[in-house]
Amino acid sequence: MVSLGGSSRGSGFFCYDLLQNQDEETERIISVEEQPQFRPVRTVWVSILLMLLLIILQCVAFYVPWYCSQGGDGSDGGGRRCSIKSSSALVYIQVLFWCVLVLIDQYFRLQHRKVRKEGFLQFYRRNRVLRRAALYVFSVGNAVLLILQIILQDLCTENQNCTLFKPVNYLQLVISIENLVSFPLVVFYLVNTMKFNNKRPAADVDQDDLLASFSHDYVPGTEIGYRDEDAVDEVIEKQSEVIKYLKRHNKKLGRKIVHLTDRKSVV
Repeated sequence: MVSLGGSSRGSGFFCYDLLQNQDEETERIISVEEQPQFRPVRTVWVSILLMLLLIILQCVAFYVPWYCSQGGDGSDGGGRRCSIKSSSALVYIQVLFWCVLVLIDQYFRLQHRKVRKEGFLQFYRRNRVLRRAALYVFSVGNAVLLILQIILQDLCTENQNCTLFKPVNYLQLVISIENLVSFPLVVFYLVNTMKFNNKRPAADVDQDDLLASFSHDYVPGTEIGYRDEDAVDEVIEKQSEVIKYLKRHNKKLGRKIVHLTDRKSVV
């Protein structure tokens, strides 16, 4: 007679080994998938494009008045080549360039939100103002150009120069200052992004010394009653960013565990 006890014990061990292998496979999948893969920040080519646009804007700011003045009397009028004043043409070009900056800023914002969700909080915090620097500069420049246009319209006529320069020269000066301020900031942002992509660091929340750095960032004053509000706000902001990331990460892991549990129950 064939012993059924041995067969039942053998099948029991087989089922136990199968469940154990499935548990080990589940743990391996979770441990692999919970480590976020590094994805480079895809703003390098846009930053280079922005630098080229700044150079083109600077050239256009001097070429358009020269082109419009050819064949005319050399004043700020349109001459025979342009149907509008060269100063008005520069204002239109400025507004058009500002619209392009708004689109670029939205692209930067989308890419930086991805970086933030992946846990690279230090890079996000250090460059969140720098990535918008050009937009800030040209927004201020738009306000200056608007005020300048009103002043020139009230004080100057088409056949009369305003003080030392023509009206178009003041607009060229404002655009040149905008480019002079914006270009180094864009270059600095580009360098930071390229260094970050080449370094390929681990996510900030995965580093063991992250929480320790929070305590070192805030050193209270030695005087009685002294409190550094800026340092406290910075630490609170860092901790809130970490908490937001961990909450998103826990939700993602929860969905993966439910999916793996359903797969395991089917098997």
